[in-house]
This record gives sequence, C-alpha cells and structure tokens, in this order.
Amino acid sequence: MADKNIIITGDLNFHLDIPTQPATIKFTRILQSCGMVQHVREPTHVLGHTLDVVITRDTDNLISNIRVVGQQIWKSDKKS
Repeated sequence: MADKNIIITGDLNFHLDIPTQPATIKFTRILQSCGMVQHVREPTHVLGHTLDVVITRDTDNLISNIRVVGQQIWKSDKKS
C-alpha cells in the first residue's frame, strides 16, 4: 500500500496553532512517527486558530500550495 498516494483531510477539535497544547503535542508526534505532514499553516477558524488539516506522507509531493480564504481551505495545487 506504500505505493498509493494518501491525502487525509478533516476538522479537529483542538488548536494546531498552539504547539504546547497536550492534544497538539500528541497529534504532532503521531504524524511524525507515521511519516506524515500537516500542510495547513494558517488560521481556519473565525477566532484565529488552525483546526482544519490536509495531511500527506512527508515524502510525497502532492501538495504545493494551501491557501486559506475566509477561514476555509480554498485551494490546493498538485506539484507537477
């Protein structure tokens, strides 16, 4: 299954922009241990927090640009 592309999207109930929050620490460690990376780096919530995720393997080049517009993920481009 390692030859298949993986893209995981979703909405979490904790703030990824607060790296010291226990849930964020656990989530980040799990991603790292599985060789995954979270691509959303901007706030996706009206109160300025990052709750939404777009996750791929850290070795894949599937995502080149994530843009958040109005607290919603608007566009992602595949790398050629």
